[in-house]
Amino acid sequence: MKKISMLFIFCIGLLFLPLSIKAASFSVSASSYNVPVGSTVTVYVKGSDLTGRVDVSSSNNSIFSGGGYKWIENDTVSFKFTAKTAGSVTITVAPAKGTANSSGQIVNLSSKTIILKSYIPRALSSDNYLSSLSVDGVELVPSFDKDTTGYIVDLEPGTTSINVDATKANKYASVSGTGKISVKEGSNEINVVVTAENGAKKTYTITAVVKEYAPINVTLGNRDFTVVRKKEELIKPEYYNDTTIKIGEDYVPGFYNERTGYYLIGLKDVTGSVELYSYNATKKTYSSYTSLEFNKMNLIILEVDESKLPKGFEKDSITLNKKVITCYKNYELGITLIYGKSIITGEENFYAYENTDLTIQKFNNDAYDKLNEKIQLYSYMIVGLGSLILLILICLIISKIVKKVKLKNKKSEIEKTMNIDINKIKKEAKKDKNLEKLKKQQEKELKKAEKEKKKLEAKIEKQNKKRDKKQKNKEKDDNMFYL
Repeated sequence: MKKISMLFIFCIGLLFLPLSIKAASFSVSASSYNVPVGSTVTVYVKGSDLTGRVDVSSSNNSIFSGGGYKWIENDTVSFKFTAKTAGSVTITVAPAKGTANSSGQIVNLSSKTIILKSYIPRALSSDNYLSSLSVDGVELVPSFDKDTTGYIVDLEPGTTSINVDATKANKYASVSGTGKISVKEGSNEINVVVTAENGAKKTYTITAVVKEYAPINVTLGNRDFTVVRKKEELIKPEYYNDTTIKIGEDYVPGFYNERTGYYLIGLKDVTGSVELYSYNATKKTYSSYTSLEFNKMNLIILEVDESKLPKGFEKDSITLNKKVITCYKNYELGITLIYGKSIITGEENFYAYENTDLTIQKFNNDAYDKLNEKIQLYSYMIVGLGSLILLILICLIISKIVKKVKLKNKKSEIEKTMNIDINKIKKEAKKDKNLEKLKKQQEKELKKAEKEKKKLEAKIEKQNKKRDKKQKNKEKDDNMFYL
């Protein structure tokens, strides 16, 4: 009983021991199982928890030769076999004796086999013909023949794509250049290429001619235009949507802006230059379209009746972005206005243009009118003040003239009262003037004579002094003689 209990406890204990049992194995595969004669095939041996040598052999080396042995250590090894002749062989993979798992335990594994077949390849086909060639909805000219490689198809105006279908004559050949093909107005060359199995190529060429629409001629002023009928020739402006516009019985591509209500079409001049014009479907008229962007504001430039111009402005023109546009200038105030419609809001207004920084600002006509009223009021005040000053000056001048006349009249009255002969008085005055002149001359002569007299007296006195001195010297000499 005690032995049974001990055995039971031992068995229970084994349940709680960590068990690690590894099963060694391997697998065999090939890069191809059906190999043409002359080609090489690779046989792979993949070991799992396996270490040792593996031998690989062919059951018939005259059909597949190769193989050998390699050491495998929990990895994959490969062996090459070459197909010599057509046939079938068995490739055997056998682990050698002494092969073990990763724990070093010797394992006995059975060999594994795979079947390889070899065949003599056929000659590659050189057939690069088509058995059929067509374009949906139109006929080829000439009719299809496998030996004819050039065809023409005529397409209606406005055609942008066609569907090309082709069938190869040989199943091993390949075909390119079929399916949906884009075309444009004029001649389009489409190449359908057939490549044979051996690589030889043959090209079938379809020339697809898209007819042009009948031209829509337009004359504006002295310039001749044609309406652009190809969408790819037009550049869509910002804030406009693509649309189709009917002109007569024809439809042409164009653009439409819901805010402004503008329809735009392209007109091409004789030089090939394309410009957008506004088209009025009701009036069937074309008008020049100029759109400019100022500080993130897109504006359609318009002309306005001169009767609607603010006071003081005159029609003129300026060049912006190499375009001559109509403007309105007040030369006295140095203001330039542009009339236009906002593409975003559709509102029409005058805009003040600043050429120094190329910006515009909505023109406030009410404020301008008030400013004009003030300027006019100031002008009236200045004119009134000037008139008042002029009137005062005139009054002063008249007063002075009147005063002078009165004085003259009074003088005349006095002269009449005294009965004085004015001419006589003038003669007497002249005579007195002559007498005065004579008197002055006499006084001058008298002064001159007086001066001469004084000079003579001085000379006489000097001579007298000299004589007296001489006399005294003589008397002195006489006295000395008597002594």
